[in-house]
Amino acid sequence: MSVQSPVTTPPRRLWLLAGFAFPLLFAVSFVFDATTMVGQIPRPGSSAAEVVEFYQANQGVSVYLRAAIRLLSAAALAVVALRFAASPRLRSTPDALRWPTAVVGVVSAVSLAVSPALSIVANATVDTAAPETLLAFREWNYLMGGHVHLAVLGAYAGLLTFACWSRLSLTVRWLGVVTAGSGLAVPLVELANPLARTASWVWLVALTVAVLRSERARV
Repeated sequence: MSVQSPVTTPPRRLWLLAGFAFPLLFAVSFVFDATTMVGQIPRPGSSAAEVVEFYQANQGVSVYLRAAIRLLSAAALAVVALRFAASPRLRSTPDALRWPTAVVGVVSAVSLAVSPALSIVANATVDTAAPETLLAFREWNYLMGGHVHLAVLGAYAGLLTFACWSRLSLTVRWLGVVTAGSGLAVPLVELANPLARTASWVWLVALTVAVLRSERARV
């Protein structure tokens, strides 16, 4: 009989809600961006003047609402990672793999949370901060919310898929593989970004549905 780690995990209902909430909230944040954001988001290599102009044009409540939505999506991802560590699908997995997998998922959530946190700071200091400081905020925002988050999320998808391989359907397995491969490729290939983001949403929803169905089948 295996010994379970004494770690408190989120309730099952909260976990299932989070599994659907993460991609939904992130999709809502993109729609919110498209409808409220003024101008083009500065890309890597933009000048400090372009970044300052962007932040000055996008001050106000909408910035905080957008950041709040993404912080909620990051929290949902952290709930998923913590709850999966106690899932029946992973209980037979050695702690040496099970909890490091959860930690990687939480790190991915933290990296996602850094991006909206930086947006809040930049919005609050846009009139007083030096242009170089705002430029640094923007570069770290892009790095953490894009490359780092998707790469670590890809690693989480790979670890979780490997740990649950024999208990997953073929579709969920390969969605996990695609999410892992595209996520880990993002720091090297920028074009992998939209694929990794979309794949992660579809994978997490499919995984949550699969777990929900398996638990109902056991009742």
